[in-house]
Amino acid sequence: MNPLLVFAISLLLPVIPAPKEARMSDRPFDRLDFMTYPRLFAFAEAAWTERRDYPDFLGRLENVYEWMDGIGLYYYDIRNPEHHPEPSYP
Repeated sequence: MNPLLVFAISLLLPVIPAPKEARMSDRPFDRLDFMTYPRLFAFAEAAWTERRDYPDFLGRLENVYEWMDGIGLYYYDIRNPEHHPEPSYP
């Protein structure tokens, strides 16, 4: 009998407010994207592989950074946090 593994990830939306200023901006989802990516990819890595090689994961994440830049996601950049500062609204 094979065990069933279940993984879950929580994203607390009350921590990601959508104030009126954010909804009125050109990019209202920057805060959500910033809090989600690349955390979602790290979660998937932990859930789908038994290999726990953080330097290797960071190397493979380089392609993901290029992809996120290409589609315009506003993500947390662990390599350079100033690349996308944490969004804040007045």
